[in-house]
Amino acid sequence: DDQGSEAHILDMESWSNPHHAIAQVGRKDNPLTHLGILGLMYWMANRKSKTKMQSRSVQIPAHELALKKLEALARKHMIFSGLVKEHYAELTFILREYLEKRFGIPALESTTEETLHHLKNKDFDPQLAQALQNVLEQSDLAKFAKIIPPESFHLSAMETAQNIVHQTSAPIENATDQ
Repeated sequence: DDQGSEAHILDMESWSNPHHAIAQVGRKDNPLTHLGILGLMYWMANRKSKTKMQSRSVQIPAHELALKKLEALARKHMIFSGLVKEHYAELTFILREYLEKRFGIPALESTTEETLHHLKNKDFDPQLAQALQNVLEQSDLAKFAKIIPPESFHLSAMETAQNIVHQTSAPIENATDQ
């Protein structure tokens, strides 16, 4: 019995040393380890549900989002700063993101040719498709071949992008079901 008391006293003395105390908490047979793990599990479970509630947001219609992004791109004046490649990368991303959300096609992961093919299946206006093809192909040349489009193209590409968004903003039923 004296040995048990002595061991207990030694145990208590070892807790006064912070480094030893931390090592004791990490032992598998220590009740504080189990309590700590349970506390961590409880915290993680509750944290998840709060995160879900906070992550809910109001969906902005695809056309409104695209138009806002196009306006923001125009205000950046990237072309005049010599950031031609970056300008066209952002322009095509905005267009492809819009087409993906609006028509339910994989435009962000598709080539220009594939995107246009997907749009044919969605009854996309052929004249708009031709204008879109011109913007995407010229943009691809600027991004990948580093060929700078003529200065007149810069403004017309932005106008074409806005025109495509305006003319296709009316919802198509079952866009994502087809």
